[in-house]
Amino acid sequence: MNVNGQQNLALFTIAIVNLAAIFGCLMLHIPDQSAGQSIAALVATLLLSFVSFDAREDQYRTAIKDAHARPLPKEVAKRIRRFGLTGEHPRLTRANWMCDIASDRTQDSYWEWVTKNDVMVDRLLCQAKLESE
Repeated sequence: MNVNGQQNLALFTIAIVNLAAIFGCLMLHIPDQSAGQSIAALVATLLLSFVSFDAREDQYRTAIKDAHARPLPKEVAKRIRRFGLTGEHPRLTRANWMCDIASDRTQDSYWEWVTKNDVMVDRLLCQAKLESE
């Protein structure tokens, strides 16, 4: 799990603990001060999670702007023409690409990732072909 996933899990866990504390205070008729502290802690946790989400959203938007500002490499354009911008490579699926993004193995766009992996597969196939001859 990447750092953002761990952070989200921690904030979620804290929010659940605070909700349980509030529920416990209400069920056991504990003085309002304890419930108030738990509510304040829950609100703070939720605010932290929103701030964290906003920061990641800003990073994502910046990455998208940067990607659109760069010229498209020839090999990437070649694959887009072959499979279509919204299409998919037959061996290198968008699901595989999303797994690589989720595990922080790439920050590339889908077609950049396809190009890098496709070139690597082509090299391995050529090498295997040469070795078999």
